[in-house]
Amino acid sequence: MCGNLVLLTLLIAQAFSGTVVCAAGNPAKGNPGNPQNCSEAMVFGGSPDWPDPLIVSAAQEKVEVPIIMYHLITKNQQNLGKYGITPKEMENDLIYLKDNGYETVLMRDLINYVRGEGELPEKPIVLTFDDGNSSDYVYLFPLLKKYGMKAVCSIVGKFTDENSKLDGRYGKPNLDWEQVKEMQREGFIEIQNHSYDMHGWNGSGKLKNESVEEYQARFYADLEKTQAKVREATGLAPTTFVYPLGVIGKGSLEVLKKLEIQASLSCWEGINIVTKGEPECLYAMRRAIRKGGQPVSDVLTGAYLRLKQEKANSA
Repeated sequence: MCGNLVLLTLLIAQAFSGTVVCAAGNPAKGNPGNPQNCSEAMVFGGSPDWPDPLIVSAAQEKVEVPIIMYHLITKNQQNLGKYGITPKEMENDLIYLKDNGYETVLMRDLINYVRGEGELPEKPIVLTFDDGNSSDYVYLFPLLKKYGMKAVCSIVGKFTDENSKLDGRYGKPNLDWEQVKEMQREGFIEIQNHSYDMHGWNGSGKLKNESVEEYQARFYADLEKTQAKVREATGLAPTTFVYPLGVIGKGSLEVLKKLEIQASLSCWEGINIVTKGEPECLYAMRRAIRKGGQPVSDVLTGAYLRLKQEKANSA
């Protein structure tokens, strides 16, 4: 789950060193170590080594790719709002995207494009669902099959383990491993890594008194556990990591590469510039959060306006 509350950002920031804490908001300015023009990012103990994705050679092939961030699909009115939308809202989003020429792609499609092993459609878009909620199976999965569209679901391994022990296929808060296996097998959903047990208040950042080396060892062990469990369940290891709470610890990129994770998703708002031959553009990718009551058309309008302003500022 990614938040845009400045208070939460400040609380987390005080607990870490060498950590980037990200939240949605106005674009940060004047920070050269600011990956993807991070919104309201604070960098402690050094900046991550990501290039600015807006700086690309005119000769390079590049594509603008919006990534929409969803969380929960629910009929419970109490859970609607910032992180929850109704099944009807979800269906309306899919209809809008289809009617307006967008084609849903998966993270492997972006990776293949960058590696020169595939092409992207004229208007690609990635739909991402964080946390591995059971609503991914109950509501999202049938809708994707109905409209012939695709999405990326990023699971928290511990949640999936715990829910696999519960009875009641439709009464669980999160996905179980059988559901994960079925959704990936059908081809409409791609399963990615949202950590094994780092979805607490401090996310996946470096602890205050933890060295970079200690943090990297802890981070590696956690991610490797979910990598192995997803591979065992589906036959495929995740290619993408989604930072819990959007908290990026210094040294995390090196760990992702050691685990052969080829992309990562942040909580920074905006549109991505995906460039052939530039694998670094796939790390700390930006997303636009889909809140309840805010149709995807409005989300996309805001994201493209932000991109237009960024281009103007960098000209």
